[in-house]
Amino acid sequence: MSVKDDPTQGVFTVPLKNLQEGDSGMYMCLLDRNGHFYRPELMYNITVTSDTPGLLVKNNTVEAELGGSVTVPCFYSDVYSKREKGWCREGTESSCVKTRSTEASSGRATLKVDPTAGVFRVTLRDL
Repeated sequence: MSVKDDPTQGVFTVPLKNLQEGDSGMYMCLLDRNGHFYRPELMYNITVTSDTPGLLVKNNTVEAELGGSVTVPCFYSDVYSKREKGWCREGTESSCVKTRSTEASSGRATLKVDPTAGVFRVTLRDL
């Protein structure tokens, strides 16, 4: 395993490769706080199957500060690497942010695609 840190977006990525069904289980992100690991209450349930998932955003609840910003990751499989990516608020599909390239913005939302990691991140500003 390795960790890829992107301090400008406040995100670190841990690519998991060559997964097998026995690797399924609960995983969590940890942060070092003065020599002790801080464990946020966010756990990821990773399920390894023989099928190829298309898009994965599971059990995610995000809280953000009023006036602040938040970044949400959306993971996709290689099958969708060349396809358009998008972010919409339910009920307002006319104001979606979509792109076939690496970045798009609309209003207070920015969508950035990282094709190497198979993830696109949506940042919402001025909440």
